[in-house]
Amino acid sequence: MGRLRIRTLDKNMTAVVQATAGPPAAAAAVREALTAAKIGNGIDDAAIEALGSKLADTAFAGEAVVARGKPPVQGEDGRVDGMIPPTKVAGTPREDGSIDYRERMFLIGVSAGIEIGRIVAPTVGVAGKDVFGAGVPAVPGKPTTVKPGPGAKLLGDVVLARHDGVLLRNAKVIDVVPLFAHGGDVDYRCGNLHTAGSLSIEGDVRDGFSATASGDVQINGAVANGLVFAGGSVNVTQGVLGRNAKVIAGHDAYFRHATSATIEADGAVEIADQATHCRIRATTIEAKEGKGVVLGGELRARSRITVRVAGSAAATATTLVVGDVLQDVAASVRAIGGSAKLDVTTRPRGIAMSRTSLRDVDAAVEERLRLLKRKRELLVGAMVEFLDVVHPGVVVVFGDKTWTCDAPVHAVRLRWSETDDSIHEEPLR
Repeated sequence: MGRLRIRTLDKNMTAVVQATAGPPAAAAAVREALTAAKIGNGIDDAAIEALGSKLADTAFAGEAVVARGKPPVQGEDGRVDGMIPPTKVAGTPREDGSIDYRERMFLIGVSAGIEIGRIVAPTVGVAGKDVFGAGVPAVPGKPTTVKPGPGAKLLGDVVLARHDGVLLRNAKVIDVVPLFAHGGDVDYRCGNLHTAGSLSIEGDVRDGFSATASGDVQINGAVANGLVFAGGSVNVTQGVLGRNAKVIAGHDAYFRHATSATIEADGAVEIADQATHCRIRATTIEAKEGKGVVLGGELRARSRITVRVAGSAAATATTLVVGDVLQDVAASVRAIGGSAKLDVTTRPRGIAMSRTSLRDVDAAVEERLRLLKRKRELLVGAMVEFLDVVHPGVVVVFGDKTWTCDAPVHAVRLRWSETDDSIHEEPLR
């Protein structure tokens, strides 16, 4: 027993035996040490036996994990099940059996009175136990923040359409809104388009013109140095092209290719072929279809970036950032009235301050700490995946940690490790 010491890690979820050189011992000595330390849950018998065989050597010194607690299963957040537009499909069958690849069911029409969603309550989770056998409470899930809009009504836990229209669904609302269909380009012939509800554009959004909708926007052409703003999702059949081209989506954004454009979405961004020298920000970013190439520019995602190819053999500077909290920062700035306040960490000394000023400073400090915590939470689950190859010149950023590609790397996943605060590589095949 004298050469063994027990310590626990991870808030008593892991028990480690440390051994120093000394008299020969066996697995029984390890078990006695655990009993004396009152550790009896999650015992790893194989690890104990393996350590016991090493203790026969009087010169052995080392450590081993010999017990692991059962972590709690956190509760699932509430959600709204049912229709979730855009229901993006490869195409729609025609009467003759062929496929219409331009009809992808991006906008979903609904009739009055039909069920468009169902509220699912959060779960409480399952408690765990640490290595001492003490209970570890689970964190219950949070109720959904999605609310029925004016075109929907709640009957028990069922969401119904109040009238005919197009389904709108994003992170805040489930609603039924009208659809406006524009048969040509957005240009001098029609001027800018602004509508409540969803918008379908048969042609292009031309240079300097804009299309704005509270719901979804479907563009069967391109955004050529134009502007598109949607409270829901945006689907661009062709490209988003030009330094002044901008697409802002309250939910998801889909496009075939983009060049020098700005694309932002609260949900997912999906690239059907490639993006060159673009500025893209979203919760997740994917470029898995077609060439699947992102080249130049900067991609910022809250949780995940997955691409086939990043950068080029010419070492084009390309930056990918995950664990991004810029959206949270922007919301905080709007809430407390100015970006400078987010940099406050302590109260100024020697300066008389009003109660209102002190409250503003305290609110800014509290918000800054919340953002730091949120950033760490995002980093724990964040990842960057290169399905084919990542070229020199590509830089990946997790928080304040940077991974730089100096030579071509094939099929690799990058994650941030909270244990050693570093970026780890995992082969994908």
